[in-house]
Amino acid sequence: MLASEYSIKDLDQEEIYKTIADGIRENRIPASTQREDIKGILKRLELMKEGFLKRAAVMLFAKQRALGFSQCMIKMARFEGTDKLGNFIDNQQIRGNAFNLLEEADAFLRRHLAIAGFFKPDQFKRIDKPTLPVMAVREALINALCHRDYSDKSTDIALAIFDDRLEIWNSGELLNKLTVKSLRHSHHSVLRNKLIANVFYVRGFIEKWGIGTNKMISLCKQEDLPEPEFRENQGGLTVIFRFKKLIGQDRKKNKPERTLRQDEILKLLRSSKLNGAQLTNKLKSAPSVRMVQKDLLQLERAGLVRREGKARAMVWVII
Repeated sequence: MLASEYSIKDLDQEEIYKTIADGIRENRIPASTQREDIKGILKRLELMKEGFLKRAAVMLFAKQRALGFSQCMIKMARFEGTDKLGNFIDNQQIRGNAFNLLEEADAFLRRHLAIAGFFKPDQFKRIDKPTLPVMAVREALINALCHRDYSDKSTDIALAIFDDRLEIWNSGELLNKLTVKSLRHSHHSVLRNKLIANVFYVRGFIEKWGIGTNKMISLCKQEDLPEPEFRENQGGLTVIFRFKKLIGQDRKKNKPERTLRQDEILKLLRSSKLNGAQLTNKLKSAPSVRMVQKDLLQLERAGLVRREGKARAMVWVII
C-alpha cells in the first residue's frame, strides 16, 4: 500500500544510511549501494512505487514527529508480582519507527532484567550473566515487529515483565497452516510483511529460513533455562520466557529509604520534566550535578523515574 501523504523528507535518513552500511557489512547488498541517493536506496529496497513511498517505508524509517500511524507503538510494563493485577513498577508507551521501537525495548529490558555476577573456579574475572539470553529476547522482539498485523489499528505490540516471566505479544495469528507446535521444529518462513522483514534481513537482524523460533529455543537451552512457550491468543501470538528463579525479590526485602534530596527531586519532577542540570539548580540543598545524577540512577533502579529523549535533549520524568 502507498503512503501518499508522506514524502522522503518525513524519513530518518540517518537510519536509512545505517541500513545500507549494515547491509554492505553483512554482504546482503552491493557495496555500490552506498553511492546511491535516498530515493535510489528506497527503490532498491522496494519501498517506493510510482514516485510514492510505500507504507512499509514509513513503518521502518519515519521520523518521530512525522509518524501518524497508530500501529507504530509498543506498550512496555514491569509488573510487581506474577499477574497484571500487581502494581506497575514501570509503565511506558513508545511511538516510533520499527528501529526506534527495538532500541527503546532493548533499553527497557536492560533496565529491568537483572545481571547476575559469578566467578568460574579457574578464573578470577567476574562473569556477568543476564536473567535471559539477550539474543533470544531480541529475536522475539524482531519477530513481533516483522510479523504483527499492521492492518489492525486497535492494538500495539506488548512487552510485559513479571516476577516469574517475560511476555511479548503481537497482533496477527499464524499464517498458512503454521501452528504453535510447528514453531518448535524446522518450518518454512511465512512472512506477513515481506518488505519490513526484508529490511531487517538486509541489516543482518534476521535470516530468511524460518529459524527464529528455533534460535530462541536453542539459546534458552544453552543457558539451562525453560524453553520459550508460544501461544495463539486474542488474535495474536505470545512468546513467553520463564525465569529460572523469581526476580525482584531483593527489591521487596530491601527497599532502600529515600533521602530528603531524592524526595525533593520527585516533588520537582511531578511538576515538570527536567534534566540533571535543571534539577541541580532547583534543589534547595544545591548539591553537585554528579550527586544529583547518582540520586536519579537510584530512583530509576527503584522504578520511580525514567529517562525520556536522547543526548542533550534527555530529561527525567516521574513514573
